Amino acid sequence: MYPKNRIAEIDRLLGEMAAKDQQYNTLIVEADAHFAGENYRDSKAKYQSALQVKPNESYPKQRIDEINAILKDLAAAREQDAQYQALIQQADAAFNREAWSEAKTFYAEALFIKSNEQYPKDQIAKIDAQLDKEKAYTDLINQADGLFKMDELTRARALYVQASEMKPSESYPKSQIAAIDARLDANRRNEMAYQQAIAGADEKFNAQAYSEAKTLYQKALELKSGEAYPKNQIQKIEDLLAQQRAEQEKLAQQRQQYEEAIATADRLFKLEEYDDAISFYQQASRILPGEQYPGNQIARIKDILAQQQAEAGQAYRDKISEADQRFNGEQYEAARRLYNEAIDMKPDELYPKNQLKRIEDILAQRAREEQQRQKMEEEYAGLIDRANGLYDNKDYVNARSVYEQALQIKPNEQFPKLRIEYIDELLDSFEAAKNKKTKQAQTTKKVDVNVNEGKLHDLKFNTSRERSAYLSRLAKAYPEGVTVENYRQNNQRIKRVIVNYDGVATEYREVKHSWGGVYYFRNDKSISKNVFMVETKER
Repeated sequence: MYPKNRIAEIDRLLGEMAAKDQQYNTLIVEADAHFAGENYRDSKAKYQSALQVKPNESYPKQRIDEINAILKDLAAAREQDAQYQALIQQADAAFNREAWSEAKTFYAEALFIKSNEQYPKDQIAKIDAQLDKEKAYTDLINQADGLFKMDELTRARALYVQASEMKPSESYPKSQIAAIDARLDANRRNEMAYQQAIAGADEKFNAQAYSEAKTLYQKALELKSGEAYPKNQIQKIEDLLAQQRAEQEKLAQQRQQYEEAIATADRLFKLEEYDDAISFYQQASRILPGEQYPGNQIARIKDILAQQQAEAGQAYRDKISEADQRFNGEQYEAARRLYNEAIDMKPDELYPKNQLKRIEDILAQRAREEQQRQKMEEEYAGLIDRANGLYDNKDYVNARSVYEQALQIKPNEQFPKLRIEYIDELLDSFEAAKNKKTKQAQTTKKVDVNVNEGKLHDLKFNTSRERSAYLSRLAKAYPEGVTVENYRQNNQRIKRVIVNYDGVATEYREVKHSWGGVYYFRNDKSISKNVFMVETKER
């Protein structure tokens, strides 16, 4: 869509330029005809109109000078008062039909004849005031339209009101005011609906009715899609729901582990392997502390064991009890000695033998764990020493990598985490300093050139090779970046911008005419204001 719009804009501009050329040529032909027929006033008006179309053309100026000389000679031969009155009548007629430029011309001619007359001066002042009023009205409408397009409705409405007060009969500002009032009313209704949705959503959120709250936050987001609050609340709800699901999954996993421990404990209970059964019942109780069954089973086993102890020898029972205490207290060497003593008392008993086997397994496992722990500590210490050496040598990138390797071995250690954070801060500060230095190197040069200091020539190229040669000279003559120059010449204010990056230069111009027209150019081609503003920005 954008290229089509730009093509249409270019076509429109080319059409306007062609129309302006046609208008100028037509006025010159008519002016020349009037001049040839000695109709000097009409001829002069046509030349003046031609000048309004093309203010920089010298031919109509020369013709006007000739006409003025002729009129001066004719005026001397005529009665001054009759000529003055005739001009005033023509001026008044043009004034009454609001042909301001024509009327101003007649009044000016009348004033030329009688320079001391106040009436034509007053009328010219009225015309200038009316033209200023027209311009002020148009400026207000243009500003208001721009704000309206940017949705700055309140500011746009104030300008439309000013324009309407300036020209009460105009319908356009009134219709725009009505449209803005309708949109503002719709915005207020939308805001009320949004606030109601947020209030309802917050109420549901505080009541932990998260699904209903999420629906209302989504409704609020449909009303005002750019608002951050409902988006944040929806994210919170999703996080909370995910947390709830995780807790439910954890509870289900715990329930499964509990059931497995109970099943094992019950099987051991039936096999009368009571100590192992107690161990699994205790494990089940730790998994789900609120369950009564493991505690009841442990109490039953203790009753059974108490009855067995009453039937067995007291010395054996005491020995096993003491061994179990040592075992449960992880005093494995003492427990091993006591279990051996119990075996000596009752060689056929399996329990102390099984416990000795368990002790051997536990001690072997502990030895393996200790060996692994020592190996891990040595590997961790080696990585830390290596990282510290790199850090001391200011090799921060490699030091950071080695600290991360150390964290993979011992994730909970704070020292490598703090070192990594500090290195990140250092690297960020180095990057910021580098960017600042780079940005400072790319400064924009601004130059103000007055009309007395330089003459700016028109950009006209006969061939693409001529254009390329000119731009190549610009690239060599101007510094890297954006250079701005300002000129005043031929009733024009010209802003010249040279954009020079990577050895490629482009010249832009903003041309403001004294009569209000503003045009924009890239090299020798016409462009829009938006293109001019975007392409002349400093990178």
